Parts: sequence; C-alpha cells; structure tokens
Amino acid sequence: MKTRMTSLFALALCIAGSLSAQPRPKQEAPRAEKPRLTETERIQRQANRMSDELMLDDQTSAKFMDIYQRYLTEMKECREEFRKTMAPDGNPQEESEYAGKPETDLTDAEIENRIENRFAHSRKMLDIREKYYKELKKILTPRQLQKIYDKRPVIASPHHRHHYTGHRHAPYRYRRPATPCHECQGCPL
Repeated sequence: MKTRMTSLFALALCIAGSLSAQPRPKQEAPRAEKPRLTETERIQRQANRMSDELMLDDQTSAKFMDIYQRYLTEMKECREEFRKTMAPDGNPQEESEYAGKPETDLTDAEIENRIENRFAHSRKMLDIREKYYKELKKILTPRQLQKIYDKRPVIASPHHRHHYTGHRHAPYRYRRPATPCHECQGCPL
C-alpha cells in the first residue's frame, strides 16, 4: 500500500511538473499605441540626434538645425518624386502596374526608361548633397561633415552579416574549419 501511494505521488509530481513546463499562451496586455510622428517631427528629431552626435554648441546647433532640416526635406522630396517617376501612372511603385511584374517582362523601352530615370535621380541627389555640403562647410569642421556624409546603410547580405553580429567565421552547419572568409583577412572585427 505504501509503495502504491508513493508511486501515485511520484506520478502526480511528474504530471504537475510536465504541466508547468508547457508553454502558456501569452496574455497580451493592451498596448497604448505610440503616436505616429509627422514628417516634420521626424525630420526635427533626426536633426536633433545628428546635432547631439556632432556635439555642437548652441549657436552652431541653431544654424545647423535649419540647414540640416532643409537638406533632409529636399532629399525626402527627391525620393518621393523618384518613386512617382518609376511608375508610369504617377502612383508610387508599390501600387503601379509593374509592382508584381518581373523585370524580365518589361519591354526594352521600359527598361531603358527606368535606367535613365535612375541616373537622373542619382544626379539630382548628388546635386542636393553638394549644395548642402557647401552650406554646412561654412559652420562645421571636416570631421563633423564626415559624420554626416559618410553614414553607411547596414549591409544585409549574408556574407557580411558577421560585421554586425560579431561572428567572424562560417556557421557551424557548414562544418568547415573556423577560418575567416577571403574578404575578412584584414577585417578589424
């Protein structure tokens, strides 16, 4: 009788332990939605962040904020204009008739038009960057200008992912010896 009670008690403990180990559905607390920033607020915040990063004094910061906000606004307008020119009907690219159309289905004239539009857009973006470079050069040092103009987007290719995650070598699943790739021989990371 005592062994039967002990085994029933052990069984009850195992069942209780397995139930507590089961994942519970998350109880989602109602989130207060963040208010979406308007474009002007977003540009203002971005300019403030850059001003802080450059460690500007109050007088220089006021001049910088005005110029940098105009720069960001012009760049945004240029990108929006480019999206409209890439769609033949004037709608942004995502809503155009080419949205689901593979690039192989485009005619030669459409392909040439897209390439020429990209060249024109690149020239316009460069002109805007040079225009504001000349203005910012009057109030900032070359190192501060470098921080503004040398911002690089994060590289998302799988080959270069280790630069951002800290992994230098091929993943374990390839079962290769742990050696850096040929591009990373002189990599400081």
